[in-house]
Amino acid sequence: MSELAIIKRYDFKNLSPELTKSQLEIITARNSETIKSLIIKNEAVFYAEVLKAFDLALMLAGHKKDESDYFNQVKACSKALEGNFNTGKYGSLTVNELKIAVERGCSGQYGEFMGVNYVTMNKFILGYLQEMNEAITKQRLHEANLKWDAQQEENAI
Repeated sequence: MSELAIIKRYDFKNLSPELTKSQLEIITARNSETIKSLIIKNEAVFYAEVLKAFDLALMLAGHKKDESDYFNQVKACSKALEGNFNTGKYGSLTVNELKIAVERGCSGQYGEFMGVNYVTMNKFILGYLQEMNEAITKQRLHEANLKWDAQQEENAI
């Protein structure tokens, strides 16, 4: 995805005043590269991002790295997540949003969890996507209303 496509995703000058602080964080986090495009461009960078997210989840959950099984867990999680990104299950989730999903998931915002693994990461991402869709809908409606109001003013003139 080009930088231009990222910038045109939302009208950041006219964010909806009805967005909550949490929803504003979501909208502004969408102003980064999508993970699916990372997989296409550079698979090693994708794995590095998943590794960072996995490490963040371990740290926030208070778990220590079990070196003997750690890399196998990360590898299995990465492969499963990659499949979900490639099939479109996670839509256009961005790098910044993956971090937010993990942070909010570890805080219990998307329900209880036991351990950090693919199932947990998937639950965090799916929970985040539901929250993200609500924020996007609210912002898109605001932008549509602004456009409608501008058209009405233009027609009145």
